[in-house]
Amino acid sequence: MALILGVGVGTFLIFLIWVAVVLICSVFRNIVQAKAVYVLTFLVGGLLSIILIMYPREATSQPQTSAYEKSYDHIAIGRGALTIISCVFLGLGALSLLLFHFAKPVHSKPL
Repeated sequence: MALILGVGVGTFLIFLIWVAVVLICSVFRNIVQAKAVYVLTFLVGGLLSIILIMYPREATSQPQTSAYEKSYDHIAIGRGALTIISCVFLGLGALSLLLFHFAKPVHSKPL
């Protein structure tokens, strides 16, 4: 199994996706009309992360020795936990985007 900086290729790709999302959002932060870019980048990043988590590339080089051998999914709990964590942080990011970017601040008039 190939490792990049001590983690697997899929984990490294998910990290790169979210680094790209943060970089794109920081590039478009000063543009007033770029609200759709924020939503689009978060949705694309979340969708790609969920795809990479739900459909992992498993090793196919292990031969099946018996037709009656049971197959177990040993990473189902970890994959489910990563999906839940990813969805929670995606929701928190969308909520913070809604609260701090889309909501216009209301300032009081000076006395």
